[in-house]
Amino acid sequence: MKSSHLTIAITCLAVALAGLGARAETTSTEIGDQKDIRNVAIQNLASWNIAFNAGGLDKVNDLYTEDAIVMTPYGEAVSGEGIRDFWHTVYGVGINTHALEVTAIEGSGDQLVVTSQWEAIRAPENDVIFEGRTTSVLEKQSDGRWRTTYQRWQ
Repeated sequence: MKSSHLTIAITCLAVALAGLGARAETTSTEIGDQKDIRNVAIQNLASWNIAFNAGGLDKVNDLYTEDAIVMTPYGEAVSGEGIRDFWHTVYGVGINTHALEVTAIEGSGDQLVVTSQWEAIRAPENDVIFEGRTTSVLEKQSDGRWRTTYQRWQ
């Protein structure tokens, strides 16, 4: 990932909490091998990139479970409408493009812990103003989608 004006480091989550999830689709009913795990993680992050870069709060919020918790880069735990407010603030300061890239994956069955590098860009300047790491706990939902249940941004 490219360097930025502000670097934020994220603490990796060691305990697998109940699922995080973005809209990753997979053909297997349970992920059991490393290839399946990696595919789910990559698809999940691609869904995040698409939803965030499309600029819709509803699309981003749809990537979380109803009981999800997000730890903001400022160390604040938010849930419910607090998650929407967090993303509204992010968009409000002009950050409208970001990318996530998988760096580590652990888990099996219906839960995964995905660590990733991220960078965010503010338009119209198109300069990278943030980069860091995020840890997400993903849980496979009854409809087959993977959604975020816990997420920490740093």
